[in-house]
Amino acid sequence: MMSETVAAPRGIRRQEGVTRRNLSTFFLGSFLAASLMPYVSLSKDFILNTFLKVPVSEQGHVAGNLQTFREFVVLISIALSGLLADKFGRRVVFCLGFLLLGVSYALIPLATTYEQLRNFYIFNGAGAAFITAMLSTVLADYVMDEDRGKAGGRQGFLLALSGLLLLPLLLALPIIFKKAGLELLPAGQAAYTLTGVICVLAAVALWLGLSRNDKPAAAEKKSFVQLAYEGITAARAPGVALAYAAAFVSRGDLVVIGTFLKLWISKVALANNMDAAEASARGIPILLISVVFQLITAPFFGRLADKMNRAMALSLAGVIGAIAYSATYFIHDPLGKGMLFVAAMLGVAQISGLIISQVLIAQQAPAQIRGSVIGFFGFCGALAQIILVQIGGRLYDGWREAGPFVLVGGLNVLLAVVAFLMRSRIRAPETSGETIS
Repeated sequence: MMSETVAAPRGIRRQEGVTRRNLSTFFLGSFLAASLMPYVSLSKDFILNTFLKVPVSEQGHVAGNLQTFREFVVLISIALSGLLADKFGRRVVFCLGFLLLGVSYALIPLATTYEQLRNFYIFNGAGAAFITAMLSTVLADYVMDEDRGKAGGRQGFLLALSGLLLLPLLLALPIIFKKAGLELLPAGQAAYTLTGVICVLAAVALWLGLSRNDKPAAAEKKSFVQLAYEGITAARAPGVALAYAAAFVSRGDLVVIGTFLKLWISKVALANNMDAAEASARGIPILLISVVFQLITAPFFGRLADKMNRAMALSLAGVIGAIAYSATYFIHDPLGKGMLFVAAMLGVAQISGLIISQVLIAQQAPAQIRGSVIGFFGFCGALAQIILVQIGGRLYDGWREAGPFVLVGGLNVLLAVVAFLMRSRIRAPETSGETIS
C-alpha cells in the first residue's frame, strides 16, 4: 500500500508507522556496526602476530584465506538474512547479527591454531552478514525514496564518525590494557572480550528501539524458495542489475582495505623493530585520515544521490574509486606522507560507493520482497570479497603490497563505464512509497 509522508527530524521524511525513536535507534545501530563489524579485519595483524605468531612473509596468504572463509560464511548468511527478515522481521535479524558478533569476539582470543580461529570466524561472518543486510533494508523501509539519499548521507556520516571515534579506541585497546599492566597476550584477550560485551549491549538497544511492525505482509505467506527466486530474478530490471554490480565493486572495496591496508602498514612497522601492539597501532592515524574525509563528504554524496540520476551518481563514484585505489601503486612507504593523501582519497571513494549503491538498491527493490532483493545485493558483495581477497592475497605476497588496490581500481573503471552507459535506463519506480505492514 501507499504510505503517507511522515515528517522526521531535520528533514528526513519517514514511512508511515515509523517513529522518531525507530529511526534514531537505526542510526545508533549504524554507528556501532561501522566499528564492530570491521574490527576483526582491521585487527587481523594483531591476531596473526600475537595469537597465532604467523611469519610476516606468510601473512598475506593466511589473511586472505581467513577472509575468504569468513566471506563464504557471509555469502550464505547474507542471502539467508534477507529471507529471514522478510519472514520474521528486520529487528530479529538485526539483533541476532550483533549477538553473533559478540560470540565471535568472545571466542577469537581463545584461538591457538589456524583451524580454531577459522571456526570462530563462522560466528563473525554470519553476524556481519545479518547486520550488513539490515543496514540497507531498514533504511529503505523507514525512509521515503525522495529522502533516501539524505538519510544515506546521514548514515554515512555516522559510519565515518564511528570510524573516527569508536574504531580507533577499539584498535588501541591492546595498548591501553598493556599500559595498565597486562602482558601482550592477556591485553589482546581483554580487548576482544570487551568488544564482545559492546556487541551484546548494542543488540539490547536495537531490540528495545526498532519497530516491531517490520514484516512485509505478502512475504509471510511465501516460502523461502519463492523469496530467494524473486530476489535473483529481480535482476531482470536494469536498475536492480546495476545495483547488484555496484555491490560487487563497492563491498569488494571494503574488504581490500580492511584486509590489506593495515597489514601493509603493520608489515613495515614490524620491520622497524616495533612489537605487534605498536605495529598494529601505527595504522590508526592513516585510517583516521580516511575516516575524516568520509565524515566530510558523506552528506554531499547523500544529497547528490537525491539530486541527480542515480546511475550517473554511481558512475561518478566509480571514477573516484578508480583514481583512489590506483594511486596506491605509487606508494612505496605506507608510513610516509604520500599515504596520508591516498588514504584521504580512499575514504572519499569508500563512502561514495557505499552510499550511492545502497540508495540505488533501496530505490529499485520492490517493497514486498525488499529483504530478499537486498539480501542478494549483499550476496553479490560477499562474492566479490571472496574473489578479491583471494586474488588480492596472491598479488600482495607475489607482486607488491599495492596489488589488491590496483585490482579494485580497475573494477571501478568498469563500474563507471557501465553505469554511465545505463544512465537513461535507470529511473525511480512509479510507486516507491510502498511500506511494510
